[in-house]
Amino acid sequence: MEFGIVTAILVIVIYSIIVFILWKSGLLDRLKISAFGPLLMWRTVRGLKALDRAARHDRFGRGFGNFAIGMCLFFMGLFTLILLWEAPLALKIPVSAAPGPEYIIGLPGINPLIPLGYGIVALAIAIMIHEFAHGVLLRVGKVTVKSAGLLFFVIPIGAFVEPDEEELKKISRRQRVRMYAAGPTSNLILAFVCAGIFCWGFMGSVTPVDDGVLVTSVVKDSPAWNASIRPYCLITAIALPNSTLDPEVTGESRFLEILGQSQANDTVTVTFISGGARHVKQATLWNKYDYYKDVYKVTKEEYRDKGFLGIGSVDAAALPGTLSRPMSYDSVEKFVGSAIYFIGLPILGLMPLKAPLTDTYTVSGPLGGLPPDAFWILANTFYWLFWLNLMVGATNSLPIPRMDGGMVYRDCLNALFARLRPGWKEEKRERVARLGYRITGLIIVFLIVWQFLGPRVGALING
Repeated sequence: MEFGIVTAILVIVIYSIIVFILWKSGLLDRLKISAFGPLLMWRTVRGLKALDRAARHDRFGRGFGNFAIGMCLFFMGLFTLILLWEAPLALKIPVSAAPGPEYIIGLPGINPLIPLGYGIVALAIAIMIHEFAHGVLLRVGKVTVKSAGLLFFVIPIGAFVEPDEEELKKISRRQRVRMYAAGPTSNLILAFVCAGIFCWGFMGSVTPVDDGVLVTSVVKDSPAWNASIRPYCLITAIALPNSTLDPEVTGESRFLEILGQSQANDTVTVTFISGGARHVKQATLWNKYDYYKDVYKVTKEEYRDKGFLGIGSVDAAALPGTLSRPMSYDSVEKFVGSAIYFIGLPILGLMPLKAPLTDTYTVSGPLGGLPPDAFWILANTFYWLFWLNLMVGATNSLPIPRMDGGMVYRDCLNALFARLRPGWKEEKRERVARLGYRITGLIIVFLIVWQFLGPRVGALING
C-alpha cells in the first residue's frame, strides 16, 4: 500500500509539471482547455445538439424528472441511514483492518480497490451518463446549455454541462430539483441494469469444469501448501491410504466426509485442477486437534487424531451460483448481508474475476461462443459499471453541499417550509433552508470521515 501511495504522488507531481509546461506554452488556451492548478477543464459545444434531440420528448423528460426526485430522496435517506448504522460499528473495527484515506478517493489507480483499466472505462461512462441526464433536464426546462466538457486530474474525473446561470435561477423550483435529481438517478438505474446483466447474463452462464471444492484459503506451510495447492484450485478427489472409500469429491459435504475418516499423519493423494491442468500430489496430513489447540486455543474431542489438510473451501458451484442470484429475500438480515457481499466483492479480492479463479470455470449457453478472455473482460466490465455507477449515484444522492443531493435537499426543505410555514417570507425560508442544508451536509461529511477515524478512536477508548 505504501508503494501505491508513493507511486500515486509521483504520478501527480509529474502530471502537475506537464500541466504547468503546457499552460506556459499557451497550448492549453489554443485547445480551449482551462487550468485551475493541476485540474483541467475542457469545454466544447459538441454534443449539445444531442441534448436538444433528447429534450424533444419533454413529456418523458418531465416524467423521468419526477421519478428521479422520488428515487433521489429515497436513496438519500437509505444511504444516510447506512452511514448512521455504520457509525457505532466503526469503533469496533481493528486499526489493522481500518481503511486508509486513499479509499475515500474514488479514482482508479489511487483507490486500491479500483483497477485502472476497468475503473477508467466505468468512471468515464458514469460521469458522462450523469452529466447527459443533467443536460437533458436543463433543456426540458428551456435552460440554455452554453457548453459541455470533461474535468481531468491525471485521468478524466468528471464531466459537466454549463448552463446559463441567469436562466437557471428563473425556472421553477420543481424544474430545478428534477434537473439535480436526474444525474444520480441515471447512475443508479444504470448500476442496477449492469448488475442484472452481470448476474443473469454472465454469471448465469458459468459452471465449474468439474465437481469438487474450490479452495478459498491455504494455511502457509500446511500439507496443502507443500502440495502446491493454492487459493482457487479445484480439488476433485482425495484418496486415503489403505481405504476403499470412493475418493471422488462431489462437493463440500463429501470433502468433509472424506477428511473426517482420515487420520493425522496419513499421506493422502490429492487430485486438483489449477491453471487449466489437472495435478496429482501427495500430502501428509497434520493433526487437526493440535492445530486448532495451538492456533485458535480451541479443543474439540471430535478433532483428536483427525487429519488436517490446511485449506478453507466451498462447493465449486457456490461462487457462480451466488453471483448469478446474489440477493437473498428470506429475511431482512439475509437481504442486507447478500447486498453487502455483492457490493464488497472488490474488498474480498474476488473482483475483477481473473485467473487462476476463472480457469476453474467454463462458459455455456448463448455466451459460450465468446472467447474465454473476451467473456471475462466483458463480465468484469459490467460489474465495474455497476459498482462505480452505484458509488457515483450514492455519493451524489447524499445531502452534501454543492452536490446534487444537497441541492435537491435544500430546495425540498424550502418547499417543506413553504407548506408548513406559509407566513414566512421567501427570504426567511431560503435562509433557514440553507442553514439546515449546511448543518446536514456537515453531519454527512463527518459520518463519511468517521469510517476512517472510528477504528482509531475505538482503539484509544479501549486502550
